[in-house]
Amino acid sequence: MKIRIQTPLFLSTFLTPIPYLGLASVLGLRDFFRIVFTKGRFLHLLVGNCLFLISLVLLANLARDVALSYEEMKRLAVIACSLTTGLYFISRVSLHEYTHLQKNQVILFLSFGWLVSSLVFWELPLTAQYANYSWYKFAGASALILCLLQVYAISKLRNSVTIWILLGISITTISIFNGAKSFALLTLILMFLRVGLGTALNVRNGSYVNFVSRRFRLVRTILVTAVTIGIIVFLARGGWLGTRLEILSGQYGSNFAESFFRARPEFTYSTQILKDLPFLGYGTVSDPFNHINIQLVTSSSLTFQEQHFLLNRILVDGFNLHSWTFDLVVRAGFLCFIPILWYAFLLIRTIFSFELISNYPGLTFICIVCLEDLFFSPYSWFVSIQIAMSFLAIYLSHQFLIAEREMRSGVKSQYNHN
Repeated sequence: MKIRIQTPLFLSTFLTPIPYLGLASVLGLRDFFRIVFTKGRFLHLLVGNCLFLISLVLLANLARDVALSYEEMKRLAVIACSLTTGLYFISRVSLHEYTHLQKNQVILFLSFGWLVSSLVFWELPLTAQYANYSWYKFAGASALILCLLQVYAISKLRNSVTIWILLGISITTISIFNGAKSFALLTLILMFLRVGLGTALNVRNGSYVNFVSRRFRLVRTILVTAVTIGIIVFLARGGWLGTRLEILSGQYGSNFAESFFRARPEFTYSTQILKDLPFLGYGTVSDPFNHINIQLVTSSSLTFQEQHFLLNRILVDGFNLHSWTFDLVVRAGFLCFIPILWYAFLLIRTIFSFELISNYPGLTFICIVCLEDLFFSPYSWFVSIQIAMSFLAIYLSHQFLIAEREMRSGVKSQYNHN
């Protein structure tokens, strides 16, 4: 299949010297006025919720008489830039008479620009805190995986389950080698979703005669995948991969519960802070540890030194609860849950979209990452391209739903007419 080179698409994401601000963010301003007020209720809701979040932060600061610092301005800028970047992506992908393959080509150029930008512009901080972070884990995983999935989506082997499983296992292995446990797990989730939902889509669009055989193929594929992963892990137990898996699995504790709370201890403190949180939040306080009376219970899974370091990290220089959701709610109050839960609902619905995962598996992966990062990691919420990709995925999924409803309505009308 021939691919037409589209340099402007590549440059729109490549020219992103600051993760949350790039050329696509600026170009999206033009699309804001061109398509928002003419292209459907979903875009109205998207714009309204983003502006609502920004307004809540400003209102909380006004009520608390707190001035916005530079770091807090970045938190607001990433919401605005994600919105305009998302509108640019939607205008480039969805507002043309493109086929699924042509749309995938557009997404490929956008994702490749994002990948190269992370290599060229985004430097890994040379501090002890990031000593165990590779470029892949710190900045490049989402862009690289999206590129690989887009190459698969436009290839002649895009319907091959075997190739999909091999691709999923390969990406999982790369993630493990780079210490990116969450990306390894999320890739496995995507792999099983693609196999399951993709087969289910074929069943739904096919005849009932083939249902049993298709269901058998689905079960067989899942079993083969599980056995393949088990064999790889078993054979590698005594080798480098096995040693790496053992280190990763026991890095934060001897069991899953202990490992979870040690890896994300901010979650415990976040729930404690929310118990005494004012309705409008605390505002963007620069030094909450010394200016706000917060009663925190010590953690039984952390040593005194670990708790002292953690509390200083999350409360001394502004709120840093390792979660974009909790960070925003603590700053701007409980009303933030309205747009956040709306967005989380759309992410979940998009992840389980039959059509999206079959035609645009890379966008489904981005939605999975954004859903996980929404509550357990703040990093992707300073990369406007990633959030904008999730907006594009949600929009495409929404269009699929509209088309399906119209088709069902047409079939029902024809049936009633007959």
